[in-house]
Amino acid sequence: MNWFSNMSIFKKVGLIFVLSVIIFAVNLGISTVAINKNRDTLSFMETKVAHRVELANQNVIYVQRLDELYTQAVSFADEDLLENANKTFVSLNDNLTDLSTTDQQETAVLSQLSNNLNEYNTMTLSLARGMLDGTIDMAEVGQTSQKKAKIFDKLTNGITVYKADKVDEFSSTIKEAGDRSEQSLYLSFSIGIALLV
Repeated sequence: MNWFSNMSIFKKVGLIFVLSVIIFAVNLGISTVAINKNRDTLSFMETKVAHRVELANQNVIYVQRLDELYTQAVSFADEDLLENANKTFVSLNDNLTDLSTTDQQETAVLSQLSNNLNEYNTMTLSLARGMLDGTIDMAEVGQTSQKKAKIFDKLTNGITVYKADKVDEFSSTIKEAGDRSEQSLYLSFSIGIALLV
C-alpha cells in the first residue's frame, strides 16, 4: 500500500473512479445475465410449462368425466350421454395430441396414454352400445369389463403421474429462476465488497 500513499491526490481520485466504474460494470454484467436467463425461464414457463400443466389438469377431469358419462349412458339408456362421452373422448384425445407436440421429451408416455385411451374408448363404447341395443353377449360382459377396468386404471394412473410430473416441472422452473436471482444478488454483493476493500 506504500505505492498508493506515494500517489498524487489526482491519481488516487482517478483510481477510485476507475475502480467504481469496474465495480459498476461487473455488477451490471451479472445483473444483465441473470435477468436475461430469468426472462428465458419465464418465457419457457409461459409458453410451454403453464400450457402443459393446464392440459394435464384438464386430462384428469376429462378421463373421470368420460367414465361417468359411459356409466350414466348405460344406466339411463340415453344415447345423448353417449354423444357427450364421444365429445369428451375427442377433447381428451386432442389434449394428448397437443401435449405430444409441445412436450417432445414425453412423446412415448403420451403415445402410450393415447393408445390406452383409444382402447378404453373402443371397448367401453362397444359395451355401452351393445347394452343399449340389446345385442351384447352377456357371457363376455364380465371378461370385457375386467379388461376395460385394467385399461382404465392404467390410463388414469398414467394421466395422474403425467400431471404430477408437469406440476413438479412448473415448481422446479420457478425455483430455478429464484435460485438464479439469489445467486446473482450474492455474487454482485460479494464482488462489490471485494472490490471496495
